[in-house]
This record gives sequence, structure tokens and C-alpha cells, in this order.
Amino acid sequence: MRPEQLIEYFIPEEIRHQSINEYFRARILVISSVVAFIALTGFTVSRDILQGFFYFPTIVLATCTLVTIATPFLFRATHSVVIAGCFLTFCSSIVLAVFSFIDGGFFSTALLWFPVLPLFGVFFCWRKIRHSYFDNSIL
Repeated sequence: MRPEQLIEYFIPEEIRHQSINEYFRARILVISSVVAFIALTGFTVSRDILQGFFYFPTIVLATCTLVTIATPFLFRATHSVVIAGCFLTFCSSIVLAVFSFIDGGFFSTALLWFPVLPLFGVFFCWRKIRHSYFDNSIL
């Protein structure tokens, strides 16, 4: 199966015919969740090999990695970019919080990625939830 066919499989037919903006938001949601899954899988495995296996952080990271790949399936089931986008943003915030905790706290390199969460919130969740993601990233 070609990557284009995989992306199109997860986008419901009604989204394809709504508007070009909704269609591109759906494509970006599916692509970003697949890319996040690939990146998080590599990160989780390499972190365990290089730093050793710590039970709680590894379980949380592995769970969030597996849950991230569920985002396209959730989108196909609900036909809602908002629900699937909030789901992906929530998983990303948990991964960043856990990684910040295990990688040095205030000196962690993951802290630089927290400003991305409000961008996900604005892009995927639109006007409904963006302020809560912004407030949580500040905290």
C-alpha cells in the first residue's frame, strides 16, 4: 500500500467533499500522527537502550506511543478532526511531561517543545480548546 492510499483510507468520504481546509486539516492530522508514532517508537526504544529501563516512565512512553497510532482510527470512527486532534495533543502533552521529568526537569531539552502544543490546539481543535492548551503549556 502506498503512503497516499494509507492517508486517504483514514479520511472519511464526507470530509473529502466538505471544504479544502477541512480536507487538509484531516490529512495533516493523519500524517502527523503516523510520523509521531514512528518518532516516538524510535525515541522510546533508544531511551531504554541508552539510559536503561525505568519502569514507570518507559511504560508511560510506550503507552502514549501506542495510543498515538490510534489517532487515525479514532478520526475514521468519529469523523471529527477536533476530537482526534485533541486526542493527539493530549498524548503529546503527556509524552513531553514524562520526558521532561525523566530527562532533567527544568534543564530538559523537551521543554523547548512545549510551545508546539498550543499550535496543535489552535490548528486541530480550532477555537474551542486552544486556550486550555495554552494555559497548560504555561504551567
